[in-house]
Amino acid sequence: MNKLTARLDGNAQSTEAALESGAAATSLAAAKSVFPSPSQEALQTAARLKVILGEVGRMVAVTGIDSSDGSTPLAAQLGVALAATDESPVLVIDGNVQEPRLHEIFRVPQQPGILDLLEHRSDLAAATRSLDMNNLFLLPAGQASVSLAALLSRPAASQVFAEIRRIYRYVILDAGVIRNHPDGTLVASMSDGVVAAVAAGARRRHEVLQFRQELRQLNIPLLGVVLTRPE
Repeated sequence: MNKLTARLDGNAQSTEAALESGAAATSLAAAKSVFPSPSQEALQTAARLKVILGEVGRMVAVTGIDSSDGSTPLAAQLGVALAATDESPVLVIDGNVQEPRLHEIFRVPQQPGILDLLEHRSDLAAATRSLDMNNLFLLPAGQASVSLAALLSRPAASQVFAEIRRIYRYVILDAGVIRNHPDGTLVASMSDGVVAAVAAGARRRHEVLQFRQELRQLNIPLLGVVLTRPE
């Protein structure tokens, strides 16, 4: 089921060794004291994403088959895991404007955010929150007078995301449940691929395969599936 695992079994030993290094363990301990503790699945996925993305890709959208799959907590965990195991700057973006929650998870104000940035009511520096880990940042949802889909359709949106890619080595986008909202679909289309959260024991294999087919029709690569245990 997990495409990341299937593609990277040959690198399992090297990625596990990197996760177990002293520097990574120290950073992760610091992260656990402030942020949601990443699951083992999130840590493994973060390590494998670094291999898959290489030097070119850097922006990953996180979604779920349904709202109960826990894609927002997974996005937060992946951001923390990447920042804890890599010294590069990591940005987490709340593109789930239907149900924005990342500002609550990281305990920062919701505004300004990505919506304000795309509507030219804020700049990237003002809208981005520096978190307690030196290399981890959050761009909350914010607020706008029009939909995110309308803002992303404007030519200036590509310039905003180009600037984000220039500054941050890794970007995790919470796209919400993209099959339900055009906003999330457009967010995911701007990424280099999608990681899907799937609630353990709640999804059948055919549901995952159907979702993968939906992504193919949208020309959005599925980078992997992560089993989650939403509370």
